[in-house]
Amino acid sequence: MVEDTVDGNYDIREESSFEDSAAYDLTIGLALVDDALGPLKHALSINPNKFDLVLGENIRVAHIAQREFDEIPYLRVFFRVFEAEKVVTLLMIDHG
Repeated sequence: MVEDTVDGNYDIREESSFEDSAAYDLTIGLALVDDALGPLKHALSINPNKFDLVLGENIRVAHIAQREFDEIPYLRVFFRVFEAEKVVTLLMIDHG
């Protein structure tokens, strides 16, 4: 599991399922994934509960809009918030 410290109240962690989906299920390279995730991780570290709740068990989704100027496609990131620990765990990423 990868952990990021971002300026905010919540720590961001990546489950192995997230790393696998980023590496094998996306049609873009990992460098572009990292570029797309930077602003999202910042937002999640500040207020992850503002994103849509999509499934039971407190699973939420964040959408990354397509950015043609740097070839980042539309992406969805599924994550879970652990409020007591102030941790956001990234579960999966896909093209939506």
